[in-house]
Amino acid sequence: MAEILIVDDDPILCKQLELYADKLGYESDSENSFQAGIEACRTDEFDVVFLDVNLPDVNGLKGISAFKKTQSSPEVIIITSESDPDGAELALRNGAWYYLEKPLAYKTVQLILDRVIQFRKNIGRSFLDNSFDRAGIIGSSPELNSCLTSISLAAKSIGNVLITGETGTGKELIARSIHANSPRKKQPFVIIDCTNIPETLAESVLFGHEKGAFTDARQKNKGLITQADKGTVFLDEIGDLDLTLQRSLLRVIQEKKFRPVGAAREQEVDCRFVAATNRNLEKMVEAGEFRSDLYFRLATFIIQVPALKTRQGDIAKLTRHYVYKICHENQLEIKTVTPDFLEALATCDWPGNVRELINIIYVSIANAGGDSTLSPHHLPMEFKVRYIQSTLDGTPRNPLDLAEPESDGMLSSLKEFRQAELDKIEFRYIAKLVSHSSGKASKACKIAGISRSRLYQLLRKHGLELKK
Repeated sequence: MAEILIVDDDPILCKQLELYADKLGYESDSENSFQAGIEACRTDEFDVVFLDVNLPDVNGLKGISAFKKTQSSPEVIIITSESDPDGAELALRNGAWYYLEKPLAYKTVQLILDRVIQFRKNIGRSFLDNSFDRAGIIGSSPELNSCLTSISLAAKSIGNVLITGETGTGKELIARSIHANSPRKKQPFVIIDCTNIPETLAESVLFGHEKGAFTDARQKNKGLITQADKGTVFLDEIGDLDLTLQRSLLRVIQEKKFRPVGAAREQEVDCRFVAATNRNLEKMVEAGEFRSDLYFRLATFIIQVPALKTRQGDIAKLTRHYVYKICHENQLEIKTVTPDFLEALATCDWPGNVRELINIIYVSIANAGGDSTLSPHHLPMEFKVRYIQSTLDGTPRNPLDLAEPESDGMLSSLKEFRQAELDKIEFRYIAKLVSHSSGKASKACKIAGISRSRLYQLLRKHGLELKK
């Protein structure tokens, strides 16, 4: 049964919504302040939060993300007595499901609740299904889970996708996951790096050419677009694509036809386009640096990849995963990490995101040499200095007592803490299991006493692979 939380300082409205929820067959609770609402979400799991804008302690529009970051990551429906188009835009951009004006009508509440509950039941959490292919995406923070929901929706659609985010956030992994969970997953996934297409050969590289079409064209070339037929084209850093090529690409997307260089006839192609950029394409469109028609063709779905600095809860999982991966690939003893090593990583705002974290782990493993455990001592000097400076606040610290950092500085619930500790133990066991089984699935299943499907589920969960 779905759980609903009402956060509003009007007790009459709270009672009205509770009666609505009860009539619709849902469980409900109410709180009269933002802080009380957040505490309720940390204690219990809710599917939907009705959040008032004018609360006594916080503006509801600014508090949406706080509710989304709680363990159950509920859908937030803003309720307000003030008709404000700008407020509605801000609410939706901050992650709200809907924006309702008071007084609330029963039929409207019923319609919205039916839709949001159905979304969470059938679509919104489909990435948790064992068949969902993360394609190497590691983490379980609310910010990442929201992104995974968008991936799941985009993968099932037929529209093109635009992935935006800072450098190093893993946009290619997102694109691979979209392809791997789509009906085209058994077809080619072709990457086109838009920053490295030679200007003089651009049309040939993309669309191919006939033999003798130009000097040095000694044989026919299919081109990258043709190679992706029936599959997915990943346009990496689409914002760097030349305006002339943008026009050519637009026609392929619209008409699904193109003419190879030197060819007498056009040829058809059936592929899906997934583009990625760390630039603001909307501003580029306004400045005339990017075609508006191409932008709208690509942006059927827009997926914003969260920066690592907003995913503090994922740093420990990412660190353990890449420590294991780097050691395994370089045939080194699998190293462990100390709590203060993780805390040191949490002091960085990660301008280079996951890519930067991986580089830091590489350096730390090299610095560790024969040491079996990574500690702050093994970090690059600038990170080591930053960590030591962060500890000089007059508060005595015992590294053995350090817990993994909470994303909002608050103590997690017992359920969240227990699950996090179990995940750490499970990761260590599965990592050792891979090593002891020499990468053989049958041997691993026999040692662990689990089925093959359960083994692969655990490997996907922790980002591990059965490599010999």
